Amino acid sequence: HFRALDDNACKVILTLEFEFSGSLSRMTFGPVFNQAANTMVDAFCRRADEVYRGGIV
Repeated sequence: HFRALDDNACKVILTLEFEFSGSLSRMTFGPVFNQAANTMVDAFCRRADEVYRGGIV
């Protein structure tokens, strides 16, 4: 969700939770899901920077 900081800024809050039933699945897929989540957040941040700091609005 978005939390207003002032008239020209907000904070984006994203909560991701994933759970695996077994320890083997957790050890195998946990790092993959973590990296995928980090990649998506990085892409979101880069695009927001392009749009809002680069004047694309």
